[in-house]
Amino acid sequence: MKTFKIGVISDTHYPSFKSKPPFEKIREHFSGSDIIIHAGDLVSLNVIDMLENISKVEAVCGNMDLPEVIAKLPKTKILNLNGVSIGIIHGFGPPFGFPKKLLPFFKEKINILIFGHTHKAFNKVVNGILCFNPGSPAMNIFNDQPTLGLITFSSIDDIKAKVLFL
Repeated sequence: MKTFKIGVISDTHYPSFKSKPPFEKIREHFSGSDIIIHAGDLVSLNVIDMLENISKVEAVCGNMDLPEVIAKLPKTKILNLNGVSIGIIHGFGPPFGFPKKLLPFFKEKINILIFGHTHKAFNKVVNGILCFNPGSPAMNIFNDQPTLGLITFSSIDDIKAKVLFL
């Protein structure tokens, strides 16, 4: 059975933050990924272009994205890979109460919830669902250290997620 490798990124805020996300380090970590998931606040569609040089990209829009990003990307998305259902949403409002306030946006059962918005990494199982926020690869006032994430699985029974510190 195939093992999926998923690169997970959020809150790149490029080019609006002064610090550019370290795309060469992102490339190193996401090399060999079957897919990259961006959980919103790309700001510019150029981020997708840069990530597509590494692997296929699936993304949702966030609250700080430019109008052309919002017009192109949905607010939520569900991917089904090898029997594993992945719900993706950016998040909104004060950065408290996540992931509980995001789970109701998915009416069908999901195995993994990927979200962003808080710029802080989160990797916990809540009510049987892996809830994962990769943090932000851009150094900013909201995080102590830039981060990304990796999720691997071959089936619903062996899902593993880890936060990568840049």
